[in-house]
Amino acid sequence: MYKKILSNENNAKMYLDILEKRKSINIPRNRNNRISLKSNELWNFVENTWDNDISKDIIREIFRESEKYFNGKTALSRLPQLVDEFKKMFEFLQWGFSSSQCDKWLQSLNNNYKDISGEDKDKMASDAIIKNRRLKEINTLRNDYIEYLLFESNENIIPTLKHNSGVDFFIVNSDGELEKWDQKVSKSVTNEFKKDFGDDWKEIAISNPAIVAEYLYTYQDESRFDADNRIFLVYLDDDINHSNIVNIINTIKLDSPINVNFDYKHKNTGIKNYNVKCFVILLY
Repeated sequence: MYKKILSNENNAKMYLDILEKRKSINIPRNRNNRISLKSNELWNFVENTWDNDISKDIIREIFRESEKYFNGKTALSRLPQLVDEFKKMFEFLQWGFSSSQCDKWLQSLNNNYKDISGEDKDKMASDAIIKNRRLKEINTLRNDYIEYLLFESNENIIPTLKHNSGVDFFIVNSDGELEKWDQKVSKSVTNEFKKDFGDDWKEIAISNPAIVAEYLYTYQDESRFDADNRIFLVYLDDDINHSNIVNIINTIKLDSPINVNFDYKHKNTGIKNYNVKCFVILLY
């Protein structure tokens, strides 16, 4: 996990240089006073000298000087232009199609619009792809900014110094152990949730984030399935005001996760039961 946090050996050595000034440790050094540990020795040394409180503070200091932090902090200033460009082209911030249902959507386009010319279908497909590309860009900036906001409003977060697949933060739990958390964005509470709760789905979602989490885990695409700890960011509206996002995130404290029990129907192995922890942040 320490490699996930620090990302590379240069960052690990920078971290140890600072740690040595704050904690009584002796780091092997060469004649030039540079850390002389080989790769495995270096990571073992990081693990053996780790101190949750001191190490967290150091990582957060280093993170504030990183490109990842800068990109998150400045993301909001770049969003208005991208949103305006999108609305000029398509008016509403809506996806062209679900990324997991691309083949099905294209097949539907071919089969259900038989009276439309091939050129018009190409235009519809092109517009849908452009919508998805642009919304992906907009949402990436939003997500980077939200990650920055969560970091600033939660002192218990230990960030990863670079983007890592499957983990965005570590948080020290009540037992003093480091837990990894993956920030996941959902553009909906799932179609199943809306179908089951009808016209009142939005109010029910706001009042019951644990139920939203259960649906998100239960109806996730199997090709991307996991039962890890997640920080869910769930959009209840497509076109949400950025000031609303800031106000919501600034009230979130990542200290009391929701415990979720869910069954998942795997194609090959059948139904399995999982217990997970998560946070649910509803954006509207």
